[in-house]
Amino acid sequence: MISSYTKTQRRINGSLAGIMFTVGLAMTGYGAFNIVSDISAEPPRELFSQELVSRCETSLSQAELFPERMPDGVIDVSGVSLDKPLLTLSQASVAIQQCAGFTLDTFCMGDGCETSPPLHFTLIPTEATR
Repeated sequence: MISSYTKTQRRINGSLAGIMFTVGLAMTGYGAFNIVSDISAEPPRELFSQELVSRCETSLSQAELFPERMPDGVIDVSGVSLDKPLLTLSQASVAIQQCAGFTLDTFCMGDGCETSPPLHFTLIPTEATR
């Protein structure tokens, strides 16, 4: 025959095991909810687009070029000096590569350009930056 002390211990152990199982199940459900809800929460497309445009303009400015944003999202860029043409060309090339979300539309460098600055190019937005 089982003593009353043993019966009491078994009840306590059974109750604690049930409580621990319930808490574990609740924590698993809460964790799964957080994982699913974070995946479905997508940042607004505008923020992504603004970040791409900002990075592009920053890289162009760091290359000592002068970006000007047009109303339709086009970035018109000009440079003022061709004292060191290879350096200017390489800086422009690196800056253009930093402009993810834009496509190079026109590029002109030197005396044959129709524009007044000796370096001029235009970047048009792709779908990512519209």
